[in-house]
Amino acid sequence: MRYLLYYPMIHVQNEDYIRECSREYGIALGDEVIKEIARKVDNMWEEFRNDLKKIPRFDRLYLESTYENKVSKPITRSIGMDGCLKEILSSGAKIEVTEDKIFEEHKKNVYSMSEETFAKFQLEREQGVYRRINNTLKSDERGLLLFGAFHQPQFQSIFRDVKGMEFEVYDNSDEINNILRYIDDKKCFR
Repeated sequence: MRYLLYYPMIHVQNEDYIRECSREYGIALGDEVIKEIARKVDNMWEEFRNDLKKIPRFDRLYLESTYENKVSKPITRSIGMDGCLKEILSSGAKIEVTEDKIFEEHKKNVYSMSEETFAKFQLEREQGVYRRINNTLKSDERGLLLFGAFHQPQFQSIFRDVKGMEFEVYDNSDEINNILRYIDDKKCFR
């Protein structure tokens, strides 16, 4: 039987990434707030990394498209998301592409899409990820899907009834909600 663990993640890698995103979304965050967000996210990844030590290794690592290029470069940080990826890859997991170039082309237009178009785009994206995993995760293999937390309800619906595959969601909802509440309390739109 195939096994897939989905880790709902927050798209934060380090302080520079948080600064870039806050500018992109028009949110003003002070340096102390940015450091605290990075610390909270790193702690969430470290907790996951510690939990991974207690379970069997993974054969395949499915990364959200935006992170594929990241792991093709040397990973220099030993904490947070980087440290977790480094450990998973060193255990022998093979990186699998989850999305094709079409996503990268459409990603640039996400901010100008209507709500309806955006919802349709996301559903197509999630179904594409399902197809990719279903076609590459072999019998008796274990896969780990690292994808944004926003997609959790859809992935649960899509993967729930797949024959021959056990699907599990890593429960980090308390940590994610804590981080999102903190960001919401501290943000100030420009």
